[in-house]
Amino acid sequence: MKNKSEWANKLIFGDSQAMKELEDNSVHLVVTSPPYYNAPFDYPGLFESYDDFKNLIRNVARELKRVLDQGRIACFVCDDTLIEGKKYPVVADITKIFIEEGFKYRERITWVKPEGYIRISRRSGVLLQHPYPMYYYPDNLQESILIFQNGDFDYGRIPQEKKEESIVDLDETQNEKWYLSVWNITNVLPFKNRLEKGIAAFPEEIPYRLIKLFSYKGEVVLDPFMGSGTTLKVACELGRNCVGYEIDIELLEVVKEKLGISKQKRLFSPGFDIVIRDDIKHLRTELQRRIRGEVLMDITAKITGIEYTPFLCRKLNVFDLKDFDEALSSEATFILKIDEEHKVAVSWWVSAKRTRSYPYTRVYDSLDFSGKKVTIIPIVKDEGADGDRDFLQWDTVSLMSLLGVYVIIGYYEAASTNPDYANKITDQRYDTTYLLNAIKKLLSYQSDALHWNLSQLEKAGEIGEKALESYIQISKNLGVKMHSIDSARKRIKKLLEGKEAFLGLSRELAKKAQKRETITEQPKEKLAGGKSMITITNYLGGKYFFTVDEARLDGKNLLLFEGKHTKSKTLPSLNDIKDGILKMILLTNLKDVKIKDKRYNPVPILKLTTGTGLNIDSLIRSKREVLEGLKKEAKINGFKTKINDRYID
Repeated sequence: MKNKSEWANKLIFGDSQAMKELEDNSVHLVVTSPPYYNAPFDYPGLFESYDDFKNLIRNVARELKRVLDQGRIACFVCDDTLIEGKKYPVVADITKIFIEEGFKYRERITWVKPEGYIRISRRSGVLLQHPYPMYYYPDNLQESILIFQNGDFDYGRIPQEKKEESIVDLDETQNEKWYLSVWNITNVLPFKNRLEKGIAAFPEEIPYRLIKLFSYKGEVVLDPFMGSGTTLKVACELGRNCVGYEIDIELLEVVKEKLGISKQKRLFSPGFDIVIRDDIKHLRTELQRRIRGEVLMDITAKITGIEYTPFLCRKLNVFDLKDFDEALSSEATFILKIDEEHKVAVSWWVSAKRTRSYPYTRVYDSLDFSGKKVTIIPIVKDEGADGDRDFLQWDTVSLMSLLGVYVIIGYYEAASTNPDYANKITDQRYDTTYLLNAIKKLLSYQSDALHWNLSQLEKAGEIGEKALESYIQISKNLGVKMHSIDSARKRIKKLLEGKEAFLGLSRELAKKAQKRETITEQPKEKLAGGKSMITITNYLGGKYFFTVDEARLDGKNLLLFEGKHTKSKTLPSLNDIKDGILKMILLTNLKDVKIKDKRYNPVPILKLTTGTGLNIDSLIRSKREVLEGLKKEAKINGFKTKINDRYID
């Protein structure tokens, strides 16, 4: 067990069925509330069966048996669940499981809520309608606080000084009647815009009492089902250390806000570490969608070719070949003059991930160039252990092939230390000698972008190895710790098996990303419905996995929305609009669009939403010019533009 000076409070996003971050006997108290089995207002359909729920509880109980110190307490706030008229004995089953796993059943406290608020149902109304025997169903106002003990506690182990430091206020226990096995505590009420919206949070008073009654200052309190972080918040306020597990990564920002953690990524307020494991899930948005009764559309379509005329591409600056380095450092998209007869339009991606630094906008700006269009994408970008690491996906290259854009897969060879993070790098710079050689080869290449890009994918493993060697050298030169090279090598090794292996790996990751995006709400995109999946097949049988921000049926029409938002009283930025337009290029070229084998007519819509008070007639000149260009582009290419609730013709 680490001593107090070595302990760092932890938020671990991952499955608490495996608490590998915690040593044996390192925790002094557990206070938690497991997800209520498929409760219709909180967790509808979360578990496939009641046995799955019990297996979760058993696996967590085994881990708690390991990590809890001798004689220490685990408190579970829970209740039986009523689903479609069937009552599940959750309290009895949790008790049975913990006893079977070696815990002592120490106590059960009944938590009684105010009579004025009955959340689940007014079951007693059945008797009012039918005042006869056998029609009685009581309204539920209580939950159980089950208290289990990990063996016998040695009271002599605690120094008297520590006991005095954590003395229980007897006046408080008497006045608030803690000494009874029934606690009257107001539950978290469903106020509008509350932090815990959509989360079955318990009131702070419950962990407050349990932490004061069963732990000493400086000890470690664990919540294996962290939720919004209530237990951890109270533990910190009471001078305890804490650690929480939560499988739903969508709750990260909620927890950070509740605990007052800085929004700076991975550099948080003192004493907090955040771990994000690979076994996270995205649950909250999907559960809320089920509660609202929304159905996720799974759309399929085909693309046989791209026909599109852009009108908002900016004028590109021209650079001579000798100024290639300068161009990369100053322009996101530019024209590279090889000689008097040969020019190419070049865009480059900061990261392989499309959500960083508007790569779609960079590509869009090259689309009205009449010659070859080239985009440079890193096979991997590692920002260091305190940052992110992103790998190139097959579908990114496939999308560029659809657009007729030639991809050069590159790698970074140099960087600088980030002044704000100990293990993070910035100002990463491509191996420009490698890139220029590739551009020169492309000049004499006679086939189309698709075949060039396939040849680049064949080289992905080889380029990946060069990238890893560069990052090893960067790490040595700068003294910065990078992400695991071993895990990256496994990824690159797969790529060395050839493009089919790359395709298989990317397909699996793309499907997962597609599902994640459909259940991740973007508050900035003010759309009425939910995201939907769309799987596109090209003329060669290749598949692309995308999402649309909103899909709505209107008779035989399928309305497909891409949303862009700004909080201001003007239009979203031009970069945001162009990013959305690239999705319009895809959606305007869809053929054979179906939902469950039923064909629909696709209607692509770019929806721009703004802060209140937008007056289109009062836009500044530059914004009016953007709007006129957008209207022209939409009319010529066959998509609609909607600003807030008004279609723009």
